[in-house]
Amino acid sequence: MVQFICYITSMSSICFSHEIYSLLMNHKQSTFFESKKGYYLLIIIYPLIMGIPLFIICFKTDAIVPRELKCDVANPIWVRLLGYSGANFILSIPGMYFSARSAYILYKHLDRFKDFSVNEDTSQSSQTFPNSPNSQIAQSPISRQFSQTKNNISQKRYSLTKEAVIRMSILSSSIILIHCLGSIGTIVSVLTHESLSTKVNLNDWAGSIAGICTFLIFGFSREIRNAWR
Repeated sequence: MVQFICYITSMSSICFSHEIYSLLMNHKQSTFFESKKGYYLLIIIYPLIMGIPLFIICFKTDAIVPRELKCDVANPIWVRLLGYSGANFILSIPGMYFSARSAYILYKHLDRFKDFSVNEDTSQSSQTFPNSPNSQIAQSPISRQFSQTKNNISQKRYSLTKEAVIRMSILSSSIILIHCLGSIGTIVSVLTHESLSTKVNLNDWAGSIAGICTFLIFGFSREIRNAWR
């Protein structure tokens, strides 16, 4: 079950990272995820594609053995490469790329991205108040209040996008770092043909650290803080 959740978490991270990347690069949603069917499809199918073969192999090879902390896949050691220590680690790399690329684009073109939102709203406002003999309404207090409201919405949308990219970059960086630390022991054991130690190691700590990092990144957001009040 833990491994199945790890599959879902990894695929969710890469899908979200790709969507943010598409929004920043093209200023629109990715066509693949436009209906969200592709998103749900990957989240459902990927864990099944990886989880079912892993379960069958573990059952056939009797790879699950008791360890000091829990029962885990330990012998033969190579079976672990199909799970958290292998497949999820590889999957976290493209997610890290999309997040890092998004953060780079955001900070490199920060003003340009902000101006895009403002110009888009200005264009919409000009369509709402076209040039006509009655165009004096554009100078009315109501019109100025409307323009200010649109600018506030643009600023809020810009701030939320920046905040989401920063959090996703930190999350993806944390995930790939944790997966790397959790995979070191398995990779070394596979290369040296040694069995996995039954004592607590970095791989056992990786899941707990991932949960803590996720809470620290998203648990102190503005929305979550307001929910606790």
